[in-house]
Amino acid sequence: MVKKQIRDIIYGFIELDEQELKIIDHPVFQRLRRIRQLAFTDMLYPGACHTRFEHSLGVMQMATYMYDHIVDKYGHTLKDALRCDDTEFEKERKKLRRLFD
Repeated sequence: MVKKQIRDIIYGFIELDEQELKIIDHPVFQRLRRIRQLAFTDMLYPGACHTRFEHSLGVMQMATYMYDHIVDKYGHTLKDALRCDDTEFEKERKKLRRLFD
């Protein structure tokens, strides 16, 4: 599977698979590059020039970190309670990432 990395100022390199790339490459998602996350805050704070595009990628990565932490810490309990395996966890991880794309 083809993977691409996008460099984020906070999270470092964010890896994206083919499906995630298709979502991000869509014109509707690309439009987020032109929308400021903090409106006109950069007029007062010049460093505050983040876009909705950057914010969306960051939220996806943070949600992924949280999911991975929960699975690492409580995976054995979840496997017993939900009667699932690692394949199910990976499917759910992919679903989670695509919610934020």
